[in-house]
Formats: sequence, structure tokens, C-alpha cells
Amino acid sequence: MRLKNGWTKLGIGILSIAILCSIAFVSTNWQYTNGVLVDYSDLRQVQPRVFVAADLDDKLVDSLLVIIHEAKNRNEEFWNSTVDLPKIIYCHNQEMAERYTTGNAHAESFFTVFGRHVVVTETGLNTDIISHELAHVALFDRIPNFKWYMMTYRVPVWFDEGIAMQVDYREIYSTEKYLRHTDNGAKAPTLVSMASISDFYQPDTLGWYRYATSKHEVARWLQKVDRQGLDQLIQSTTIFSDFDEQYQFIEAAAEK
Repeated sequence: MRLKNGWTKLGIGILSIAILCSIAFVSTNWQYTNGVLVDYSDLRQVQPRVFVAADLDDKLVDSLLVIIHEAKNRNEEFWNSTVDLPKIIYCHNQEMAERYTTGNAHAESFFTVFGRHVVVTETGLNTDIISHELAHVALFDRIPNFKWYMMTYRVPVWFDEGIAMQVDYREIYSTEKYLRHTDNGAKAPTLVSMASISDFYQPDTLGWYRYATSKHEVARWLQKVDRQGLDQLIQSTTIFSDFDEQYQFIEAAAEK
């Protein structure tokens, strides 16, 4: 009984921290607040959970919906299961982008205990980028418990981005380009140097190397552990586990 109470208190503690951090985030990031409250905005909902400007051209709306459908299908093929769409907000001009994004040129995914949504700008209107963002959401949804806390503090960013890059087929991040520009991996950044949010999203000129290296590493790992290994890793991602240890353990077990 004491153990059960202890676990309950720990869970409540982590949930309280997540809520407080989410409130702090929302209060200082009004773009996120706008996204959370998009149901009450002046945007038009063109299909469940998809929002655009009220006066957006119908042909562009049709193109957006086709691309979302393609991105969802690509993710469901990767995950081998249904992928639930988050709220998706399409910003067709700079004014809307400033209203709903924090500055990413193409697209952004937002997560807190209040929910999750994806914002796509006009430069992100393609299957690769929307697939990428939906993969972030799919991974978030599959974390067993304390999703926001785990994705923010326990799952390394290189893995989150590496998973998203598996459904992002942009040629600029191809294996050929990765091997050429990193001298067959010799000049690639280390995983440790890409683990935290502040490390991965540094405002420098090395962003391509972090994304390409993450894609290459996760693809290498998946080739060894397959679907079963990925599912095992995600299910073992709890507040009591060490992600890096599980990642290495599952790979070692697959090699036996």
C-alpha cells in the first residue's frame, strides 16, 4: 500500500510540474495560446481539425486536404497503425504565421498537457514536411504516460527528429548527401550533443547536420531492431527507465 501511495504521489508531482510548465509556456507564448483556442477563432474549419483563413481559395484548400491525406497515409504505413490527426492550422501568409508560429519557416508542432496541434506555413505545404510533423505527433501519442514530460525531458531530441525524418523524403537529407558531407559519418555530430532542445535547435549553421545525422542514426537502428524493437522502446519509455540504456539494450538484443 505504501508503494502504491508513493507511485501516486510521484505521478501527481510530475503531472503538477507538467501543468505548471505548460501554464508558464502558454502565458509567455501567445502563438501557442492562439493555436489552443483555434476552435473559437475566426478561422474556417474545412474538415474536422483542419483550420484555414475564412477567405482562403477553395483550390488551395483542396490541395491542402490532399497533402494532409497523403501525409497521414505515409505515417500509417510507417507506424503500421492508425495515426490520429492533431488540429492543423494552415497559415497562407506572413500575418497568419506570426499569429500562430514562433518563427519556424515551414511548420511547427506544439505539445503541452492542454493538447497538441500543428501549424503549417505556405512554404511547408508539401507532403514531406506535413508527414514530418505528423510523425512528431504520432510518437507523442504513443508514449505510455506523462507524454509532455517524457517528450520534453526524457526522449532525446535526436530520436524525436530522427523518427520524423523517416517519413520525410526530402532529397537534401538523403543518405548519399549525409555520407558525403560528413565524410562517411566521421564529421557528424554526436548523439549526446543533440539530446536536449537547446542543443538541437541552436541558432547556428549546423542544423542540417543534426537533422541528417538523426535521420541516419534512427534509420540504422530501425534496420536492426525492426518494428518490434521500436514498439518495445516506446512502451519502455517511462519515468523509471533510462532511454539511452533501453535504446542500446534493444539493439544489442536484436543482434544476438
